[in-house]
Amino acid sequence: YTEPSFDFYQKILRRLSFQRPLLFIASSFTPPLELFKNFNVKYILFPNQIYRMMLYPVFSFTNRNKSLENLLKSFKNVKQLIGTKKVFKIIEDINKNSANRRCQ
Repeated sequence: YTEPSFDFYQKILRRLSFQRPLLFIASSFTPPLELFKNFNVKYILFPNQIYRMMLYPVFSFTNRNKSLENLLKSFKNVKQLIGTKKVFKIIEDINKNSANRRCQ
């Protein structure tokens, strides 16, 4: 929620009536930490952290396989478009690689 008024934000959270949430996903507007203490929140997660966790398998896999370096470089080149086949190929290679490691 990106409403600038903290009071309005706090009223919405009170209406939600959290008992003991384990995780709170915060928006770009970050309320003071005292608010989280009132609800006994243990973890605060921001959207950019979710994005980084989603991309970690791709980056860790490409670091092990130098043949995909050219594909990563093409992400930096705005003029070049990457087709969905290449993206699915990366995901397929990641899945195969993780399956092979589990079998070993």
